[in-house]
Amino acid sequence: MIELRCPESCQYLNSARSESNERENELRTKELAEEGRAPMSLSQRELALVNLILESVVEAHRGHNGPTLSNLIDAEIFDALENALKNIETETSGIIYEHHASTPRIEDVSRRIRAALDDLAGRIIAEQRPKRSEMIQALRFARDEAAAHIKRSKESNDSRAFLRNIALYAPWPQEETSRLIIPR
Repeated sequence: MIELRCPESCQYLNSARSESNERENELRTKELAEEGRAPMSLSQRELALVNLILESVVEAHRGHNGPTLSNLIDAEIFDALENALKNIETETSGIIYEHHASTPRIEDVSRRIRAALDDLAGRIIAEQRPKRSEMIQALRFARDEAAAHIKRSKESNDSRAFLRNIALYAPWPQEETSRLIIPR
């Protein structure tokens, strides 16, 4: 899903998602056990926010809603998640200050993440609107997942393992997909 624009009906895509999800769960459970930590438990609302956050990262990579960041790497994603987290935590504390990222690319991804969260909050009625604490929890979860992939990928020297993993679950717009296998 990084380079190939598979339609959602692709059997290979569905198989890859299933296998990737199983492998990721096994690795993460093992890593957390080795670190002596329990898995972070998220509510359904927080999981939905994690998905929104990760989709906004993939959209930045693909060039939706702004310039494309096709060569985005996991370390930049981690820094963008960290920056977005700091900004929302600072905002929640009542201080008016914006933390700036170390590069314009990281700043762009961070702003897209926060814009996606703000856009969602603006479209939902007040009673159902996600709380800042839920956004913070979702950002922490996404940041920890990125960190785990970065740590794992040092052995394989793969700087885009996290991006590849999250892109697998973010569908391309229907008009941009194409069949790669032509049925007989």
